[in-house]
Amino acid sequence: MERLGNSLCEIRNPVDLALDRAMDISSFNEPNQAQEEQIVQDLDNISAECNFHKRYYMIFSQAFGLPKDMTYQDSMEMNHYKDLNLLISAHLATYAIIEIGKIEAVDVNIKALCLTFDRVIPLSCEFDFEEDYWLHIPAYAIDDINQEI
Repeated sequence: MERLGNSLCEIRNPVDLALDRAMDISSFNEPNQAQEEQIVQDLDNISAECNFHKRYYMIFSQAFGLPKDMTYQDSMEMNHYKDLNLLISAHLATYAIIEIGKIEAVDVNIKALCLTFDRVIPLSCEFDFEEDYWLHIPAYAIDDINQEI
């Protein structure tokens, strides 16, 4: 949070906020649930202060769907949505750090800092989304975001 300083709400949107913290998750030597939860809590607090928990139109290239009732300890298959220029309207609910892959040769998990959305309305006909899922979109995969008016 120190990089953000006193100008927290000068950040234009929740994607810029997440990208500012995304490198922090790659600096952990060992997976640490407490550190990840603190990053998510910090992002939620700043988002509340900056009034970012709203509906947005977004264009993105990939996302992950996970059941809303899943816990941190659960291990399960997630829905992976990959396509160029998927368009949705959705409400920013929170943030999440999710494991999106693994480099087997060196036994390293790959994690992504995601913006987590609910009340998703697909605006691209190729995108079908289940209502009882969270939509986790990695910050790096959001090409454009605009607050709904």
